[in-house]
Amino acid sequence: MKSVSPFYQLAKASLNVGLLAVMGGLVACADGGGGIGAGSRGSFARPAAPLNVILTPTAIKTFHFTWEDVTGETEYRLLEEPVPGAGFSTIASLPADTTDYDHIVFLPLRVNAQYIVQACNSAGCTDSAPVSVSDLLPAVGHLTTPMSQAGAFFGFSVALSGDSQTLAVGAPLEDSAVFDDSGAVYVFVRNGSNWNPQAELRASSPGTSDWLGFSLALSEDGNTLAVGVPLADHGAIDSGAVRVFVRAGGVWTEQAVLTAATPEADEQFGTSLSLSADGHTLAVGAPRNGVVAPDSGATYLFSRAGSIWTQQTVLKAGTPAAGDQFGTIVSLSADGRTLAVGAPFTDSAGLDAGVVHVFAFDGSSWIQESILLASNAESNDQFGLRVALSPDGQTLAVGAPFEDSAALGVNGDQNNNLAPDSGAVYLFTRSGGTWTQQAYVKASNTEADDWFGAALAFSADGSTLAVGALQEDSRALGINGDWTDNGAIDSGAVYVFTRIGNSWTQQAYVKASNTEAGDWFGVSLSLSADGHTLIVGAPLADSGAFDSGAAFLY
Repeated sequence: MKSVSPFYQLAKASLNVGLLAVMGGLVACADGGGGIGAGSRGSFARPAAPLNVILTPTAIKTFHFTWEDVTGETEYRLLEEPVPGAGFSTIASLPADTTDYDHIVFLPLRVNAQYIVQACNSAGCTDSAPVSVSDLLPAVGHLTTPMSQAGAFFGFSVALSGDSQTLAVGAPLEDSAVFDDSGAVYVFVRNGSNWNPQAELRASSPGTSDWLGFSLALSEDGNTLAVGVPLADHGAIDSGAVRVFVRAGGVWTEQAVLTAATPEADEQFGTSLSLSADGHTLAVGAPRNGVVAPDSGATYLFSRAGSIWTQQTVLKAGTPAAGDQFGTIVSLSADGRTLAVGAPFTDSAGLDAGVVHVFAFDGSSWIQESILLASNAESNDQFGLRVALSPDGQTLAVGAPFEDSAALGVNGDQNNNLAPDSGAVYLFTRSGGTWTQQAYVKASNTEADDWFGAALAFSADGSTLAVGALQEDSRALGINGDWTDNGAIDSGAVYVFTRIGNSWTQQAYVKASNTEAGDWFGVSLSLSADGHTLIVGAPLADSGAFDSGAAFLY
């Protein structure tokens, strides 16, 4: 056998590649693509532009594209410009002969998006005419219970897993076959653009008026779900409990029932919850705890080893006072080492002005790192009624839904009280162990009694923030509608803000797809880690029955 030199093999391979290129050019010409230049070998024309590109919004959160196939293409590319002036970038590369594609989007940031379909081959790409969406409403998701029950309040609480594949929705006033207002939680799982029901969770030992599902917390992978039952009678009337459910192989089981070590009547343990990303650290608020002083409040920390949950510590304000309700809301960082606790009825800056306590775990114990007040703290603002800590633990949003200024947008005039109970949100950032107020945030359409700041949710990096205003009154539909017509009293709204550098800007004004008075759209919120999925609860929506409730996906 002759030996073949590596040089010969390389030369032969190069020749074959050249012949293939020439053949490709001939095939392209035969298919109708004109040559770039007469007599040029291995060159052929770009394909024609795709024709009749159509964008159809469809549920859930999907833009469905169709176009006519062209000849001579080897692939198609879908390009997106999410906002005018941002420039187009490729979001999908598709095989030859493709004529449709589904693009799942974050609707609040796609109001003015444009798209181009390119037909490409080795000679280059040819653009279609740009297309844009004119109506986002058909793409808004709308979830309800399988059997809409009047007064169930489905959507009073919502929780989305960090991987955005699992969604839990609480219906705390849903009746079981035996017990009124015992409560239930519904779990949905994502399959592409669809959200399919996976489980209906109830207590293993339910009781009347327990309110299971009043609060929820999901681990990042969606396999651990903590459910607050604040009016359950575990050792004492309305002492409260937390039921922990776990999922294995798509099946949910109740792993533990957690209570205070010494349950106290009316403590309402489980009013608020927060889980670390791995699901092994759980913070539980009990705002009516009165061990030190009536309704001074407490927060409990639990940890899990294997399947066993153990109470680690009980946190209280440094100087507990009657009625402070420390633990009304709690929020843990993803690593479970930073904790924010709201005490909205603290009187340190005026009656019920409110404060937020921030704690840090030093490896063996929880140390109070800071006590935060509003920059314009006043009586009855209830600063700290809601808090949200970004998963990285570096940004904190604090809601004061009864703040009174008539300011608009970010960092407006906070020193007037011309819009009573309009609400505000305060954003803080941490450097080392020091927290500094970064922004004072109001709605773009501030009005009295809107309760802006009654719900909060961050993306993982803290650069996207959703704010609920459950008593906002406009009857606009969908995203960035007309907010000037207050024809739907207490219908509710959600505002989406984004941060670039240190600057926050409102990006979207979000309403239900079927806005109606009294729905309380925005009483609960959850954002996916990537900030691309927003869940909004509307527990008083009449979805098949009066006040049965609904949840909307954007």
